[in-house]
Amino acid sequence: MIKAVLASLSCTLLATTPAFAEDSMTGTAHVEGQLALDHLRLTDQTGSSAAGTTTGNNRLLVGIGAGYDLPVGGGLLAGVDAGVMGLGKSACASSVTASGDQLCSKVKRDISAGARLGYQAGPALLFGRVAYDNSRVGSTYTASDGTTVTTAAHSTGSPQVGGGVELGLGAGLYGKAEYRYNTRSDGTYHQSQLLTGVGIKF
Repeated sequence: MIKAVLASLSCTLLATTPAFAEDSMTGTAHVEGQLALDHLRLTDQTGSSAAGTTTGNNRLLVGIGAGYDLPVGGGLLAGVDAGVMGLGKSACASSVTASGDQLCSKVKRDISAGARLGYQAGPALLFGRVAYDNSRVGSTYTASDGTTVTTAAHSTGSPQVGGGVELGLGAGLYGKAEYRYNTRSDGTYHQSQLLTGVGIKF
């Protein structure tokens, strides 16, 4: 359902581009580099003695993003964007169910695509965002006796909400700060991100 809504919104925005152009309203594309402090709470599903245990850890993720915004009047902008993040290190928790054991999880890649609505206030753009996020996550549980159980990396998808601010730096450059949150309905996956980025608009 979420995917269908986002796809419909994206098609609507692209289809209305000519109408906006006729009104001398020009859309703006952007690309950016991203760095995020990611907090992941993941319920272990390795089938080990730690199964069902939820751990939370922080890690840094790096990525790239791109999007397109259209002015809709009154300082408002509507747009679509997408991005991919990865390269984060494994996050581990010790003594999960017994002294000396360890549970590690890693986000192997994180893809999101969504829509946003913003308000341009001078050099600053304030915006809210809804998206669909798909992460590929793997987990490894090591018991205190050294026995290891690993779950193959699997994809997990969930709706994502967030918001932030972009600040123009001149010559088409901008910096941004954004908060994103997503969770699965079954409660096995919770993710929060504090994201910063630097990009260019053209």
